[in-house]
Amino acid sequence: MTKAVSKEPATNDKAFGVGDRLEDGREVVYVLPNGHRDSFERLHGWLRHEGLMPGHASTTVEGWYADLITLPAEQVPMLHSLQRSNPARYGNAPEVTARLNEKNDYIALHIPLTSSAAFVDTGHKVETARILGVAANKLGEYARASEIGMARGVEQPAALSFELTDINGNVVGSVSKVLHGGLPKDNGNGSVLVFVEIPADGLNAKSLSAASAHFRLAAEHVEKGQSAGLLISADGHFAGRFLVEPQRRPTLDAPLSSDTPEP
Repeated sequence: MTKAVSKEPATNDKAFGVGDRLEDGREVVYVLPNGHRDSFERLHGWLRHEGLMPGHASTTVEGWYADLITLPAEQVPMLHSLQRSNPARYGNAPEVTARLNEKNDYIALHIPLTSSAAFVDTGHKVETARILGVAANKLGEYARASEIGMARGVEQPAALSFELTDINGNVVGSVSKVLHGGLPKDNGNGSVLVFVEIPADGLNAKSLSAASAHFRLAAEHVEKGQSAGLLISADGHFAGRFLVEPQRRPTLDAPLSSDTPEP
């Protein structure tokens, strides 16, 4: 049975968040807004069950009252271990929370239309996969150039942009660095979008090489007929995704306009 927490928590005049230290030296590990008392009681009980010593304080968050669960500083690493092993119960570990809160820019490939003859003659998925492979190779070249530049002390590129052509040489899309929130949203008939997040350390040989590998994997999926999917990093985190909109063909039974002569 969960043991009841103190009915008179320590109060604080300023707002506190997870990771902050209180005057008594304890560290805030959970902030639960007013109305989440059941969650507070459950967490408090689970922590005590694990042999930890949770405390109770209160704060205000943007004018709203909130309960705080605190732990002695030396017990916080134990909580982080519990979070890594059982996030469904104890919440995300700090590194996962930080990853989820990142507002990363992207390396994005966008082909707004795939109606050129190359997609018809070669086949939509085959030509799309070919272009993705070309983009992967180009990103690999950028990665090698970046690595050479880094070895020579040359400043790493802040921008990235190149055009993509179909097998007949027509420009059909591009790859570029896109700011967070700036991914194309109006994807039309047969459009293609592939994006990979840029890590916090920016464009460099490592991030460009990883993007190249992700684009190559997307090409393989598309060639096998998969139209959408996630791209996962080597450590199991979300890295990006690919999306190939279906190519819709015009219907043959569209009604004739009033000024079209009947056969």
